[in-house]
Amino acid sequence: MRNGWVNWDDPHMVRDNPLVQSLSIRSVREMFSTPEVFANYNPLTLLSWAVDHAIGGVDPTVYHTTNLVLHLANVLCVFWFVHRLSGRADVAGMTAVLFGVHPMQVEAVAWITARKDVLSAFFYLLGLVAWLSYVRSDRGGHGAYALTLVAFFLAVLSKGVAVTFPLALLVLDYAERRTALGRIVVEKLPFVVLAAVFAVVAVAAQQRGGAMGALGETTLSESVRVAAYGLSTYAVKALVPFRLSAFHPYPVRPGHPLPWYFAASIVPVVAVGLAVLRHRRCRHAWTIGVMLFAVMLAPTLQVLPFGSAVISERYTYLPYVGLFFVMASAFASAIDGTAPRWAPVRRALPFVAAAWVAVLGVMAFQRTAVWSNGGALWTDVIEKYPDHYFGYGSRAAYYQEIGDFRNALRDYARCLELNPRSMEALTNRAAIHMAVGDVASAVRDYDRALEIDPSYGAGYTNRGLMLLQTNHVDEALRDFERAVEMAPDFAFNYYYLGVARSMKGAVPDAIASLQTAIARDPRQAVFYKSLGEAQVAAQQLAEAVRSFDRALEIAPTYAEVYYLRSVVQHRLQRDDVALGDALRAQALRYPVDPRWIETLRK
Repeated sequence: MRNGWVNWDDPHMVRDNPLVQSLSIRSVREMFSTPEVFANYNPLTLLSWAVDHAIGGVDPTVYHTTNLVLHLANVLCVFWFVHRLSGRADVAGMTAVLFGVHPMQVEAVAWITARKDVLSAFFYLLGLVAWLSYVRSDRGGHGAYALTLVAFFLAVLSKGVAVTFPLALLVLDYAERRTALGRIVVEKLPFVVLAAVFAVVAVAAQQRGGAMGALGETTLSESVRVAAYGLSTYAVKALVPFRLSAFHPYPVRPGHPLPWYFAASIVPVVAVGLAVLRHRRCRHAWTIGVMLFAVMLAPTLQVLPFGSAVISERYTYLPYVGLFFVMASAFASAIDGTAPRWAPVRRALPFVAAAWVAVLGVMAFQRTAVWSNGGALWTDVIEKYPDHYFGYGSRAAYYQEIGDFRNALRDYARCLELNPRSMEALTNRAAIHMAVGDVASAVRDYDRALEIDPSYGAGYTNRGLMLLQTNHVDEALRDFERAVEMAPDFAFNYYYLGVARSMKGAVPDAIASLQTAIARDPRQAVFYKSLGEAQVAAQQLAEAVRSFDRALEIAPTYAEVYYLRSVVQHRLQRDDVALGDALRAQALRYPVDPRWIETLRK
């Protein structure tokens, strides 16, 4: 709860997100009607962040507290669900304890942006409990059925991966040994339809947000190997949570063959699957747990490639309920054993289990410190993956945010050594160079960025601004003209083009560009101010006054515009009006020459 924000999605997804900064009817409507926000559709999660913002603004403690409360509620829900499923409080208790303290769970709870996982899991678990009530009801269970459907709806509104819910219901049907196939199919139809709709929305949001690779980029064989690697790795980490990291990159560059152990991962996955099938009757609980784990984890196994991580620890938050149920059931079976030769083992097992849970708890507690800030987070990633560029670039961004430019430049340099084509590192480093006045280095970084991606429109805009500062007006003009071609609806590109044309002396063209900028966005006072200056240069004094008037309507405290208007009013021989504007500019702390005021008073 004492942790802060981390510079990994927290700023744009939560802290600085305009949708989160208001709890009005209009903003809530926008949350639910916007098809994707940063490659996701999770309006209920946005709403929960907006509530936190209404309570505590940008104080991270409020957001962390909400995550923790949701996690504790989920621990109770896991106990409730497993107790209903197994009928055993000891199995439910151990499953809930493992769910509560396992270090693999830390990412979903300690990362503010991962609110999606803990909130969706809460409704998902409530839905599973309600479904058990429905299938066991002697009176039809219509209320429980409706509650299940509502819980599912809220779960997918929190995070799209909850679309696995209908499959989880089928697992529970199997657990309850239901055999009425017709009824089973019919009662799942509303869930399947809802899941299909949200699956399409989720995939479309990922594609629009650029988080999902093209399907043709990955072969079926590669997808199977990656999925098997994910399943086996997550299962092993449930037993031995080693090498934990916020980011687990692919071990190879795109287009290169996967390492041998990806294919080897298929063997244990198939072996476990066959063992589950073979012993499904005598090990019914184990079968249910494995099936729940596989079903809940399925959307995140990179069969449809998204993101740049091969596995992510937060994806196990809910699926681990299945594995922990298997572990707890196995423990309970061992304790219940009656063979004399197992007696010493049975007596020792509770102590071994208690020690194991204690170790897990300590690891989880220590792991939360990694999420205290961006510096700690990315330093941990670099320790685990010192030869991957992502950690260095992200830590550099953290240093840049807190103003530690020396360390930021060092990390950006290392990032670019490992990945010379990192656009983000180049553009961020250029911003640092600009901040310290090294315009030439900033321009070189943008030169490299635009060589890598000539379609990077913002690169032309930013390089043009840098070139203007060094009086390379002709080169700046070419950049702004290119930027306008690439983003014809972006008003500021026309504005910058107009300013550059004014500096070049092409006043009529400058006026045309500035008028286009105003047509694209009439709310920017600076557009009217620059248009007025160009009109003055073109001897269009009356038009200039009107432009300055409009700028002051938008920004009544724009001191420089009062001064500029006073100059034009003097040229129009309206010294009384000009004096009022000059005095107003002076009152707003604009550096008005006292001699100018004396001239107007004469």
